Amino acid sequence: MTPIDFADFHHAALEVDAVRHNLPLSIIERLRAQGDAGGIKYWTLGDPGACALQTPGFPLFLCNLSPDECRTFADLTAGLDYPGVVGTGDTAHQFAERAREHGIVFAEEIPQQILSLDREPTVPSGRVFSRLLAAPDLPLFRDWIGEFIREAIPHEAVPSDERLRATLGENRHWVLIADGAPVSMAAIGRRNRTAAAINSVYTPPAFRGRGYAGTITAIVARQIFSEGRAHACLYVDKRNPASNRCYAKLGFKPVCDVWHIVRQKLGLHK
Repeated sequence: MTPIDFADFHHAALEVDAVRHNLPLSIIERLRAQGDAGGIKYWTLGDPGACALQTPGFPLFLCNLSPDECRTFADLTAGLDYPGVVGTGDTAHQFAERAREHGIVFAEEIPQQILSLDREPTVPSGRVFSRLLAAPDLPLFRDWIGEFIREAIPHEAVPSDERLRATLGENRHWVLIADGAPVSMAAIGRRNRTAAAINSVYTPPAFRGRGYAGTITAIVARQIFSEGRAHACLYVDKRNPASNRCYAKLGFKPVCDVWHIVRQKLGLHK
């Protein structure tokens, strides 16, 4: 199946629930645009929507797989070097259970949840304003992205300056300014036709507890709605109740559970 055939076969079935499938839909659009040149791996495991994808260097992502399809996929990828697996519901666990039978060792299970907002939020009042981060902000961006990764996703590598510069050129990261100082950040991580996902929400420790994260998240969500999309969504770590309360106050509601099961790196002891 060619990249275009794969995209055509699965896109409509996944777009029925564009929030739940916001990440695979964005990968499919990149696959459609880049073809095999993007290095994206893809597997069809059943009917339309039953598939798996992997962006180079990132976990396997499972879409609409039955328990049998999860086990079959674990068999197919037993010899593949991948950093982990992500799936909604129980799919990641079903995959991992079978993968362990092939001797694959997993190090951590991260409980996540997709939240969604279907109305424009009210931006909290205060003497603040926002702007897009730009090339001159690279030192700040480097520091904040590094801290965000160390706190939230320590299993991922910190991007190079070259990659960070390219990211700033995409004009999708906003910074909140209060009393002349940058205090919080959030980004539109990916867009599809009806939904867009917010990520990289970060506030330095010195500025936490003042509502800045909620304010910048609301500003970015309003940007999503201004583009004509029906939903703003985000992934949260269920182990972080403070941030989850912040999103609930803005009106975000749970859509589904997601598990990210991180594979143990080669060379480490069990």
